[in-house]
Amino acid sequence: MTNPLTGCSIDRIAQAGARHSDNELYLHCAPHAYEGKLYSIVASDFGTPEVAEELGVPFPEFESDGYNCVSGVIGPNGEWVAPPLKNQRGIVYADCPIEPVIGGKLFHDITGHYNRFDVLQLKLNKRPLKPILITDE
Repeated sequence: MTNPLTGCSIDRIAQAGARHSDNELYLHCAPHAYEGKLYSIVASDFGTPEVAEELGVPFPEFESDGYNCVSGVIGPNGEWVAPPLKNQRGIVYADCPIEPVIGGKLFHDITGHYNRFDVLQLKLNKRPLKPILITDE
């Protein structure tokens, strides 16, 4: 994806039919790291059935490939820098050299100097919409 606005739009469309799986956080964070040519720190809380019971909320059931949390670091290439912690407590350590960031930004800068706003725009409609809209267009 070369245009952050396009990526955001596609991400929102994909979320409409998203399936929660063990890749959910990765699928949301990896494109940002790759497009931005930066390191993305993924950190989520570690929950247990005991904590859910104490909070008075149901503990979710997961598919066989699901998990309750994931923590890790995604590099500018969109890959995990170190193996992520899945469904366990711990601290993730990762070496994050600056060279891949500098090289990536020299190759592709997402600050928008070449975005085509005459072709693509973002429109935010905050009004409640009807589920069916009949038009002549």
